[in-house]
Amino acid sequence: MRKHKLLTATALNLTMGLLAVAGMSGQALAATTINTATTAPVKTSVAGDLTVDTAGSITVTSGNAITVDSNNSVTLKGKIDMLKSAAGSTGILIDGGRTGDLTVSANITVTDDYTPVDTTKAADGTAAPDGIVEAPFADSVARYGIHSTGTTPFIGNVIVNSGSTIAVDGKNAYGIRFENNIQGNFTMDGTITMNGDNNTAVSLENGATGNVYLSGTINSHGKDSKAVNLSGNFGGSVIIDGAYTGTGYATTSSLSSSVLKTVLATPEDLYQSGPLVDISGNLAKGLLIGSTVTRDETTDANKANTDQDGDGNADTTQSTATLTNYGSAPALRIASGTSDITLGGLVYGTTALNPPAVNYGLLVRGSITGSALYQNVDSVAVQLGGLGHAVTIANGIGIKGTVSSTAYGGNATALSVQSGATTPLLDVQGTNSWYGVVGNNSHLNDHQWHHDHDLRNSRQHHGPRHRYSVGRQPAQDQCRRRWGRLCRRYGIDRTCRGHTRPVEHPDEHHQQQHHQRHHNSLRR
Repeated sequence: MRKHKLLTATALNLTMGLLAVAGMSGQALAATTINTATTAPVKTSVAGDLTVDTAGSITVTSGNAITVDSNNSVTLKGKIDMLKSAAGSTGILIDGGRTGDLTVSANITVTDDYTPVDTTKAADGTAAPDGIVEAPFADSVARYGIHSTGTTPFIGNVIVNSGSTIAVDGKNAYGIRFENNIQGNFTMDGTITMNGDNNTAVSLENGATGNVYLSGTINSHGKDSKAVNLSGNFGGSVIIDGAYTGTGYATTSSLSSSVLKTVLATPEDLYQSGPLVDISGNLAKGLLIGSTVTRDETTDANKANTDQDGDGNADTTQSTATLTNYGSAPALRIASGTSDITLGGLVYGTTALNPPAVNYGLLVRGSITGSALYQNVDSVAVQLGGLGHAVTIANGIGIKGTVSSTAYGGNATALSVQSGATTPLLDVQGTNSWYGVVGNNSHLNDHQWHHDHDLRNSRQHHGPRHRYSVGRQPAQDQCRRRWGRLCRRYGIDRTCRGHTRPVEHPDEHHQQQHHQRHHNSLRR
């Protein structure tokens, strides 16, 4: 087998496809398979369609492990290791708009050479470590797992399969970043772990023409960090059913009273993350926060139907979303500071057995949780609008899962409908733990709020569905009267303070008890 001269020196064991002659300038490879370890970066302009097999790997400490600089596909079955890597290191760089598919079924690791330290000091300035390392949790340079640059669209499908892991350290770092539009489908079903300030696990910044399916697991740790950022125009369905967690805190573990006191006195331990899922683009087919599917197997036709909920994904591959943000930023924010945005109604395929009567623009079947965790921190689970531009959610909002928010001495809000947000209906059918619904110059156009749970903390009401008139932003006396009616109906001892939500102010001991219980439940 003849090897390309640029690859011979790397001592790779390569399986090459047919060679195509490119004039007198040399040969271009139609396909290359790497099935052994290499320490040399690879470009598709040399390798052609590239496969890193399960026995293969690429290990480098700077630059790009794989550069897609031609119209070719990449299939990653073997790992990319960029441990202790330099600034700007990138696992897979897509250089400008290219045509081809990207399939990742292996690990991409792009980490720093930094170890966070415990810098806690006593009142006299001497070292008094408490066992908790302080921020920052990574060094101060950017790195990328997958990065597509430029404004020309990427044409093809992107799939990150279950079982793959992307781990990236650094400030302003990204697990997956597409600056350009994707003309195709995008699927993330792997695991992404991020450490560092202002990091983002998945950032699709110029939309996609196909379907976007965000599943798998994301853990984002750092000040102003995010799990998902979606902006631009999305023409297909957008479904999130992953287990995503974010925080800027140094720890979310259960703490003893003495350690809790030092944490509360250490600003570096209490940095706030950004919104866990941040949507500032147009979603033509709405947003589904998904869940597992209870299948109907009563007939042969139903058994043969692999997509009984009609969302475009096989029922057996779907999971229940758990979006949890620790801190003051919302777990889900739908808002824009640059342009008006619209979420159209969800679209169900012909395979759907029992599609909802209302094609909500936002449907929550999974779980969305905002947890302040520490004392005197506000908490929001879902925020709509409030950044200066209109947010229109077609056909209404359906809550069939769980939306919850907790705070200890701060304000806790499950759904915050802020200035500029417009939707015709809020339909709550799930079992939820809500501290309140806040409106600020927002519109529920048909003046209806469907509701089948109470507003008491973590208690459940299993009576019939109730309908409340909430209307447009009410005057303060209207708000007080309506809130009073709800309180009397459910025996809630709360006061209405204008248009803000009711809050509790537990002392530190009370906070510590809730802190302990909360994390015990997480461990279970």
